[in-house]
Amino acid sequence: MKKGLGFIVILSVIFFACSPESVLNKKLNGEWELQSINGQNVGDSISQTLIFSKDKRSDGTVSELASKNNVSYSNSGVYYVFKSQTLTMAFSDDPNVDTRVFSIIESSKSELTLTQEGKGNAKFVYKKK
Repeated sequence: MKKGLGFIVILSVIFFACSPESVLNKKLNGEWELQSINGQNVGDSISQTLIFSKDKRSDGTVSELASKNNVSYSNSGVYYVFKSQTLTMAFSDDPNVDTRVFSIIESSKSELTLTQEGKGNAKFVYKKK
Protein backbone atom coordinates (compact mmCIF):
# COMPACT_ATOMS: atom_id res chain seq x y z
CA MET A 1 0.00 0.00 0.00
CA LYS A 2 2.80 2.42 0.90
CA LYS A 3 4.59 1.72 -2.40
CA GLY A 4 1.41 2.46 -4.36
CA LEU A 5 0.83 5.73 -2.50
CA GLY A 6 4.46 6.75 -2.98
CA PHE A 7 4.20 6.05 -6.71
CA ILE A 8 1.07 8.22 -6.97
CA VAL A 9 2.79 11.07 -5.13
CA ILE A 10 5.86 10.89 -7.40
CA LEU A 11 3.69 10.72 -10.52
CA SER A 12 1.71 13.78 -9.36
CA VAL A 13 4.90 15.76 -8.74
CA ILE A 14 6.21 14.90 -12.21
CA PHE A 15 2.89 15.80 -13.84
CA PHE A 16 2.64 19.22 -12.17
CA ALA A 17 6.34 20.05 -12.55
CA CYS A 18 6.29 19.31 -16.28
CA SER A 19 3.05 21.05 -17.24
CA PRO A 20 3.22 23.29 -20.32
CA GLU A 21 2.49 26.34 -18.13
CA SER A 22 5.34 25.45 -15.77
CA VAL A 23 7.80 24.97 -18.64
CA LEU A 24 6.84 28.32 -20.20
CA ASN A 25 6.95 30.07 -16.84
CA LYS A 26 10.55 28.88 -16.36
CA LYS A 27 11.44 30.29 -19.81
CA LEU A 28 9.79 33.64 -19.01
CA ASN A 29 11.65 34.09 -15.73
CA GLY A 30 14.13 36.98 -16.18
CA GLU A 31 14.50 40.18 -18.22
CA TRP A 32 13.17 40.59 -21.77
CA GLU A 33 13.95 43.55 -24.02
CA LEU A 34 11.61 44.64 -26.83
CA GLN A 35 13.33 44.31 -30.22
CA SER A 36 10.62 44.93 -32.80
CA ILE A 37 6.95 45.71 -33.35
CA ASN A 38 5.35 44.30 -36.50
CA GLY A 39 8.79 43.50 -37.95
CA GLN A 40 10.17 47.03 -37.46
CA ASN A 41 13.09 47.51 -35.08
CA VAL A 42 12.09 49.79 -32.22
CA GLY A 43 15.21 51.97 -32.49
CA ASP A 44 16.13 54.59 -29.92
CA SER A 45 12.74 56.31 -29.61
CA ILE A 46 11.07 53.31 -27.89
CA SER A 47 12.41 50.97 -25.25
CA GLN A 48 10.69 48.40 -23.07
CA THR A 49 11.99 45.81 -20.67
CA LEU A 50 9.71 43.25 -19.04
CA ILE A 51 11.03 41.54 -15.91
CA PHE A 52 9.23 38.31 -15.02
CA SER A 53 9.67 36.67 -11.60
CA LYS A 54 7.87 33.34 -11.41
CA ASP A 55 5.99 32.55 -8.21
CA LYS A 56 4.12 29.37 -8.98
CA ARG A 57 3.58 26.95 -11.81
CA SER A 58 1.86 29.41 -14.14
CA ASP A 59 2.08 32.88 -12.61
CA GLY A 60 4.30 35.46 -11.00
CA THR A 61 5.10 39.15 -10.80
CA VAL A 62 6.05 41.40 -13.72
CA SER A 63 7.74 44.79 -13.88
CA GLU A 64 7.83 47.02 -16.94
CA LEU A 65 10.48 49.66 -17.57
CA ALA A 66 9.78 51.68 -20.69
CA SER A 67 10.35 54.94 -22.50
CA LYS A 68 8.84 56.52 -25.57
CA ASN A 69 10.14 59.75 -27.09
CA ASN A 70 12.33 60.35 -24.01
CA VAL A 71 9.42 59.96 -21.54
CA SER A 72 10.12 57.12 -19.10
CA TYR A 73 7.63 55.15 -17.05
CA SER A 74 7.42 51.96 -15.03
CA ASN A 75 4.67 49.57 -14.00
CA SER A 76 4.49 46.54 -11.78
CA GLY A 77 1.89 43.85 -11.37
CA VAL A 78 1.19 40.16 -11.87
CA TYR A 79 1.08 37.82 -14.84
CA TYR A 80 -0.57 34.51 -15.62
CA VAL A 81 0.15 31.92 -18.32
CA PHE A 82 -2.87 29.97 -19.60
CA LYS A 83 -2.41 26.74 -21.56
CA SER A 84 0.97 27.98 -22.87
CA GLN A 85 -0.94 30.08 -25.40
CA THR A 86 -2.02 33.18 -23.50
CA LEU A 87 -0.05 35.61 -21.35
CA THR A 88 -2.08 38.03 -19.24
CA MET A 89 -0.37 40.91 -17.42
CA ALA A 90 -2.22 43.13 -14.93
CA PHE A 91 -0.30 46.26 -13.92
CA SER A 92 -1.53 47.65 -10.61
CA ASP A 93 0.37 50.97 -10.81
CA ASP A 94 -2.20 52.18 -13.31
CA PRO A 95 -5.24 53.72 -11.55
CA ASN A 96 -7.54 51.65 -13.79
CA VAL A 97 -5.43 48.47 -13.47
CA ASP A 98 -3.98 48.15 -16.95
CA THR A 99 -4.59 44.57 -18.13
CA ARG A 100 -2.91 43.31 -21.31
CA VAL A 101 -3.67 39.97 -22.92
CA PHE A 102 -1.24 38.48 -25.44
CA SER A 103 -1.22 35.35 -27.57
CA ILE A 104 2.09 33.54 -27.35
CA ILE A 105 3.29 32.87 -30.89
CA GLU A 106 6.78 31.60 -30.11
CA SER A 107 8.79 31.09 -26.95
CA SER A 108 12.33 29.88 -26.46
CA LYS A 109 15.00 30.50 -23.88
CA SER A 110 16.19 33.57 -25.81
CA GLU A 111 13.21 34.89 -27.82
CA LEU A 112 9.57 35.60 -27.10
CA THR A 113 7.02 36.58 -29.77
CA LEU A 114 3.60 37.88 -28.72
CA THR A 115 0.56 39.33 -30.46
CA GLN A 116 -1.98 41.61 -28.84
CA GLU A 117 -5.52 41.75 -30.26
CA GLY A 118 -6.33 45.12 -28.69
CA LYS A 119 -3.45 46.62 -30.67
CA GLY A 120 -4.64 45.45 -34.09
CA ASN A 121 -2.88 42.09 -33.72
CA ALA A 122 0.46 43.85 -33.29
CA LYS A 123 3.42 41.46 -33.17
CA PHE A 124 6.01 42.12 -30.44
CA VAL A 125 9.40 40.35 -30.41
CA TYR A 126 11.49 40.30 -27.23
CA LYS A 127 15.02 39.02 -26.62
CA LYS A 128 16.19 37.76 -23.26
CA LYS A 129 18.86 39.92 -21.66
